[in-house]
Amino acid sequence: MRVHWLRSTIVAATLVVGTAAPAFAQETQGPLQFLPIENRVIVAPDVKITQINGATGELVGAYAGIEIDKKFFIGGAGYWLAEADHAADMFYMGALLGWQFINTDRFHIGGRGLVGFGQATAYDTSYPVPVRVEPRHGGYYPGYGYGYGYGAWYSAMVIAEPEIRADIGLSRQVRIGLGAGYRVTSAENFHGRQLNGVTGSVSVQIGLGK
Repeated sequence: MRVHWLRSTIVAATLVVGTAAPAFAQETQGPLQFLPIENRVIVAPDVKITQINGATGELVGAYAGIEIDKKFFIGGAGYWLAEADHAADMFYMGALLGWQFINTDRFHIGGRGLVGFGQATAYDTSYPVPVRVEPRHGGYYPGYGYGYGYGAWYSAMVIAEPEIRADIGLSRQVRIGLGAGYRVTSAENFHGRQLNGVTGSVSVQIGLGK
């Protein structure tokens, strides 16, 4: 009698488990869903304030590229030195890679890095050069002396410029970007002139597409 009762109990439990298992599996498992990745083109005019060759200058340029899933940026950038109190001329361009580690609808914080090439010329008005002494006021003083002339040093260079950025969204298509970085060049201290320097930037980002 006990054997018959135990056998009936096992059969009933097996039927209950067999019936409930497919229903549980159907509730917990669903079709695999692929979420679309949002990509769009970003174009931005950019202005940088920087120290170069002992003077404060403005670098004017722009960057453009593709923003991937609101997290990554792949593109390029180019800048030229608009004004540095006649201390230097500079131009550089390169690939620009970025990422965002804080991302909301209106506020983004991330980092970027430019790696590229360019050229620069540093000037110095205190460079001593030989000057011939000319006659003055009816007198003639032969010989040579030293005065101060205008020296210039040119160099091609490889450049790397990492930057921390904060972007503030004015709308879905327009953002204001603020950045702080440091420019490192292969022409550091060439002829004693410093081309490396801290940079601060302001840009207006325009998003094209959705």
